[in-house]
Amino acid sequence: MVVWSLRAKIRFSAIYSRHFIFALQFFSNHLVDNYEPKDHKPFKWIPVPELSEKKSIMDEIVIFLLDGFKNQESQMYLHVANNGYVYDNTLKVFPGYPLLLKGALYITDNSFIHQAYLLQLLSFLINTGLFILAADIIYSLSRLVLRDEYLAYKAALLFCINPSSVFFSAHYAETFFSLCLFLGLYFLEKNGMGILSAVFLAVASFTKDVGFLNLIFIAYFSMKNVAVETILFVRKRKNGKSPEKSIPDIFQDIWASTFFPGICNVLAATVPFVFFQWFSYTAYCVRSTNNFHADLLKNGKFRKMPPMPNENISSWCMDDTPMSYFYIHSTYGNFGIAQFRDIDELPLLLLSLPAIVLIGSQIYNFFLVNRRYALRFGLIDNALLGIPKLRVPPLVPTQSLPRETFIYLFHSIVLVVATSIIYPAQEVTRHLCSGSPILYWIAALATTPAQTSLVPILNLKDDNREEVANRVEKRLNLRNEHATILLQEKECGDMGNLVKFFFITSFLVGTGLYANDYPWA
Repeated sequence: MVVWSLRAKIRFSAIYSRHFIFALQFFSNHLVDNYEPKDHKPFKWIPVPELSEKKSIMDEIVIFLLDGFKNQESQMYLHVANNGYVYDNTLKVFPGYPLLLKGALYITDNSFIHQAYLLQLLSFLINTGLFILAADIIYSLSRLVLRDEYLAYKAALLFCINPSSVFFSAHYAETFFSLCLFLGLYFLEKNGMGILSAVFLAVASFTKDVGFLNLIFIAYFSMKNVAVETILFVRKRKNGKSPEKSIPDIFQDIWASTFFPGICNVLAATVPFVFFQWFSYTAYCVRSTNNFHADLLKNGKFRKMPPMPNENISSWCMDDTPMSYFYIHSTYGNFGIAQFRDIDELPLLLLSLPAIVLIGSQIYNFFLVNRRYALRFGLIDNALLGIPKLRVPPLVPTQSLPRETFIYLFHSIVLVVATSIIYPAQEVTRHLCSGSPILYWIAALATTPAQTSLVPILNLKDDNREEVANRVEKRLNLRNEHATILLQEKECGDMGNLVKFFFITSFLVGTGLYANDYPWA
């Protein structure tokens, strides 16, 4: 009988979770009536060429199987992939994922299916494939940062059933963004700032606006490299030892290893955002010769079409620094916390509360255990200062992640604040699930039974040994594609049970609500 490795188990979990999401949206879509909003008109994708009344067999199959995924903001992604940026409210969607769909559509034969339905099919298949890769990569990243096989494995399994899981299968950019982000962070942790980290972080920034916050990681790794080089040099001089390098040599090393790669990575994270703002300005504020399809022109009420009279130009075009970003979110996106004007909207705010509480509690626990390290912003290790290294308290009793996760916790704070201000509050969890691995690490630690022994990683290259797998996963599970410890572990405390309840309930209920177009998904 085959004994599966932990990495193989993660891949199977990712595959089966996508199958389950697909089945759940299918039954929800066909058994429950769709929600019909009364107070606003949601964006609707206008497929080009126009849909005909006579549909092929493949058209009918896609409608029958995948129609539950074509709701809410996914309409914008499909519209941009199909037609480009025709209406100004579609500027809320960054171009990375639509371009990926457009490229896949270009190389695929659509003679047997209408282009609109082929686009939906490709989106679902691409997201499924990318999700499996993302689960694999978050496992590799977790091994690098957490240095524990059990926690890394558990975090990857939790990613497969994350609270916003339906958005990773629907026509959204979440899966593509997560994959690029995790790859960028993986290469940043493994090799430092280099070409690979720059490329993947650039693609992430081109895919979602919150990718701009990856600058935090780049700045942190740059400052840490400078701090290490400087402290080592000063210590040698202070101890009367002759440094191997002079001050000019140190500056040269810092430039070569930190400043230059850092500048390249900063440009990689910022240029996509700046480029998209420039594109928006040229597309919507400058007279254009674009010829749009007649079916799109009929719906110009969604946008002031170029070419356009000067008096109809969007107000942001007249700003000293004409940026569409804040205008689009404030005009079309219910600008964050400011949207709450009625007590009836309070449940929408509560939807993101569990994830925010999890992060807040971890920050509190982390500061209790690593106060001095946190106050030094995680830049300076005791060993570098010549101070005896403090004994690291056990992770499970303290419920504090390793101190290597400091910058990820800091990034999550900024991510929560930024998305709470810019996006509707109920979307904060979605951005946390796709924009950071920290939620999965916190959940992995919280759901670890007190009697469980963690499995420190001694060799990062060795992730397939059966001996290690047996210490993490149950022997019978390693011979079974479906079963994992995730739902089998019982004694994980009140917090652990609440975390499991949050993940599983959101996974199930959220998918059903989304498939029927409810805003609480």
